Amino acid sequence: MLLALLLCMASGPETVETEHYRLVSEGPRAEAEEFGRVLEAAHARFASYFKAAPKLGKGERLQVRFFETREAWAAALREAKATPPDGAGGYYWTEDRTAYLYRQPTRLFTRALLLHETTHQFHFLSRTRNREPQAYWYKEGVAECLGWSHWDGTELLIGALPLVSLEDYPAKALEDLRGSVDLEAVVEGRAEPSRPLAWAIYRHLSTGNAGKPLRGFERIADKLDNGAKPSSIFWKSFGQPAAYRKALIAWLEKEQQPFVPLFVEWDSLGADRVRGFSGGMATCRLRAKATTLAVTIQLPERGWGGGLIHATGPEDYTVFLVDRAGHGRVSRRRAGAWENIEQGTVPVAGEDGSVRLEMTLKDGSVRVGLDGGVTFGPWELPDPALGLAVDGADVVFRDLAWR
Repeated sequence: MLLALLLCMASGPETVETEHYRLVSEGPRAEAEEFGRVLEAAHARFASYFKAAPKLGKGERLQVRFFETREAWAAALREAKATPPDGAGGYYWTEDRTAYLYRQPTRLFTRALLLHETTHQFHFLSRTRNREPQAYWYKEGVAECLGWSHWDGTELLIGALPLVSLEDYPAKALEDLRGSVDLEAVVEGRAEPSRPLAWAIYRHLSTGNAGKPLRGFERIADKLDNGAKPSSIFWKSFGQPAAYRKALIAWLEKEQQPFVPLFVEWDSLGADRVRGFSGGMATCRLRAKATTLAVTIQLPERGWGGGLIHATGPEDYTVFLVDRAGHGRVSRRRAGAWENIEQGTVPVAGEDGSVRLEMTLKDGSVRVGLDGGVTFGPWELPDPALGLAVDGADVVFRDLAWR
């Protein structure tokens, strides 16, 4: 056993090389290989987005380093003669053209940071002659925007709006805008916005015209990429500060993540697919009130997946759960203990152990319907809240629909 431990300690970081990237990671080999696939998929997306790509010599690759802790990350930056920035999870160092980052609290946010730092790397090397644009909202906004993604293990969509995330940038940006933040100073480069607000400004300008850039944004982006200072040109294109703030708030109110996490962890696989995984209970609920939530649940060999049907707080909520053996149960967490409300048998079809369920709220009562006409409930519960739930499992939820 001691020999195995010594071999493990001596093995050092994992190195993964793809066509365009060289990643050195302190994490597990399988994770490093997945990061390599994410980066290679991102390269094609970045090239299309920026309409250019970094020029690499024969055999040269873009360099990325991933660490388990902030301490290791900061030490590596100091060794490279860079100053580790406060409050950051990563850093693109222009001097050695390397993206540095360390592990974050969730898988989704760790991938977002990986794509954030490599967005900086790709953006600077392909569009700015490896210089930082002078507008903070633009420089950080593009990396924040493209960093959030849908990833199902094969297909990558950058610049996505996650269905659910612990960080919840849209809600935080809306809070900033409804508060006392000086948007005029932010846009003109006299104040640094929060990262969520930088995300919101950039995403609005680059996608706010039915998914396309607002008129004039690409011209401003070109100027900023070429070293221009933030100036009043912004207001000439997008309206005066008060009018633009109003327009940004109106757009952002409709750009919110549809689910709110109550217990982590969740990952975004696509526009109608999420993955929930937890050693214990993980739940999320729809942000807006809904009367119906339908979903196909792909169950693993072990553990439970299903829906959230009520939540008044972290110690008072109710879940409907099924397992691959066809067991169904309704359980309420209250006063530090679980109460079994109902149990029965559910149909589990297909080799992937999938089951379709629909939760319906009517007249203050919740009912769950499944394939084959099987139903559970109705139950009268305080403050019904429709959502998703995982208990001790890794579950894929797909074909999500609600109204």
